[in-house]
Amino acid sequence: MKKVLLIFMMMIPVFVFADECDLKKYNKNVEVSKLITYSNDYNEITKKYDITFSGVSKNLYFMYGEKKYKPSNNEIKITNIPEGSKVSINVYGDDGCEAVNYFYFQELYYNPYYNSLMCSGYEDKLVACSSEFTKIKITEDYLKKVIDNYDKVIVTNKEKEEAAIETVHIDFKQKLKSFALNWGIKIIFFVFTTVLSSLFYINKYRKIIHGV
Repeated sequence: MKKVLLIFMMMIPVFVFADECDLKKYNKNVEVSKLITYSNDYNEITKKYDITFSGVSKNLYFMYGEKKYKPSNNEIKITNIPEGSKVSINVYGDDGCEAVNYFYFQELYYNPYYNSLMCSGYEDKLVACSSEFTKIKITEDYLKKVIDNYDKVIVTNKEKEEAAIETVHIDFKQKLKSFALNWGIKIIFFVFTTVLSSLFYINKYRKIIHGV
């Protein structure tokens, strides 16, 4: 019994060594994982995203959620990803080490109102109309709301501009009236005294000429 136990204990280090991470292989997998390319495409038929990874070494595999993906012909394809999803994918090597790389995607929402009649005239004014893909989901109610809010701001600004112009006109009229009141009397008085003075000197001049 003691001999069997001794043999079993001698085998333990071998098992532990087999499970240890092979650092050299790990580093190689890290470098290989950097060569991976991908395309993140919206599928207009399924209304979902398909991500295709190319150049994936056969020694690597992906983990997305609880599902494991192995490459086929150096390619891995993850399909039917819903709009607005946060996709986090870890890349592992077959050496039993930790992840050698990762990919993260924030999938956008497809905007069904892009280039639509409802967005006509707002293409350069609202993000909800100018972008085919957006960070938030564009619904008919949401679009009506942002258009309504935009129109209200435009009307309000127009009213403010018209009020400002009217204020300028009123202010000008008040200043003109004030000028007429303040200076009108002075001008009339100046003209009146000038006329009287002119008449006085003209009359005096006549008397001097006629020797009166």
